[in-house]
Amino acid sequence: MPVEVSPDLARPVSEHATLGGAVRTLTAVTPEVVAYACTPGSFVGGIVGERALCEGTSRAGAAPAITTSGALLEALVELDVRRVALVTPYTVSVTRALEDYVARAGVAVTGRAFMGLTRHLWKVTYREVVDMVRRAAGGGRRAAVRGRFGAADALFPSCTNLPTCDVIPSWR
Repeated sequence: MPVEVSPDLARPVSEHATLGGAVRTLTAVTPEVVAYACTPGSFVGGIVGERALCEGTSRAGAAPAITTSGALLEALVELDVRRVALVTPYTVSVTRALEDYVARAGVAVTGRAFMGLTRHLWKVTYREVVDMVRRAAGGGRRAAVRGRFGAADALFPSCTNLPTCDVIPSWR
């Protein structure tokens, strides 16, 4: 039976004991950095959990370590983003955990769109991503195309499985 994407899944995949063996395997090729790319796994424990995840990864042999959620917070600071719209394929509970993570970093969530998926996240289409962007922006096609995300300074499409690279130009 496939495992569903939920907070109950995100917590175990970010546990230090689970990651230790994987990190040791990766460090056999001496990478310059190790990136933990399960977005919910890196935000479900909050800011403290994300930092502990990086520290645990580094202790297991990686130098340095970064997560998708940690990179998000760094980008929001670097770009001076105070308001963000979120797009996720996740359930309401996982999306709320992301909203809380961003809010605890001092960034207001001004819009959101989520699909409620618990599996097959890699099957989300480009069209579905664009439609979610429009809903999260709250301004229909014109707002998303002009590069304006409603009341938000930026848009964050969460999930490293979402197809976004080819549709980013349509958001400008």
